[in-house]
Amino acid sequence: MLKEKRVIQTSEIGYNYQIRPVDLINLIQDVEGQHIDKIVNKEFASSEAEYAIVLNFRYLEIKKWPVYKDVLEVVTFPYETTPFYGYRNTIIYDESHTAIIESYCLGTFIRRDNSKPYRMSKESLASIGRYPKYDMVDVGRKINLEREFELISETLIQVQPSHIDYFQHLNNAFYVEFASNQLPLDFKFSKLFVEHRFPFQMYDTIKLVTKKSTDSYVVIFYNDQDKIHAVFEFKI
Repeated sequence: MLKEKRVIQTSEIGYNYQIRPVDLINLIQDVEGQHIDKIVNKEFASSEAEYAIVLNFRYLEIKKWPVYKDVLEVVTFPYETTPFYGYRNTIIYDESHTAIIESYCLGTFIRRDNSKPYRMSKESLASIGRYPKYDMVDVGRKINLEREFELISETLIQVQPSHIDYFQHLNNAFYVEFASNQLPLDFKFSKLFVEHRFPFQMYDTIKLVTKKSTDSYVVIFYNDQDKIHAVFEFKI
């Protein structure tokens, strides 16, 4: 388990005076990454890393959006880890130790050289430890697309070098930025569902298709051959 104090800065605050979705995801990813480096005794942000941890699904429930100068405590820990994949809770507390943001995610281990599944060693699994999962809503690991939708928009975006992370993929936070920018300004979401299927790479063309259901907006990431790479759902 890792606990870290964070103070929200001006660079993280958007037009509505609260933390931007992209900066919230970056905050969570930074703390999760620090803990992963620590427990497996490896530095993933390097070209020498043997394997990577790829995000497959994340659910985020925002009970209160952080604002400028909020002092937060971010707590992260893994649970139900197997040799090939694992879950992780990341919970953000305010100064009164009230949970204002709850998250769980699923990640798989892949080889850096060929993107095939990587088997975690017994030693690494032992170093990760065992933690009980946090008591929060469990929404599964798939977003249902077999529903009635109203088509809202289609947008093309090209992945730029500044969007690429050290795994040579489109960084997870930019998916959130691209998707949240498709939402109407008056839509205030508090639940985010993220399903990643295939990564985008530098200079790939993304077709963002935004649809509206009875209680949410769904943004689907297609490649230039209409293959789904990711699905995002935003709910009030």
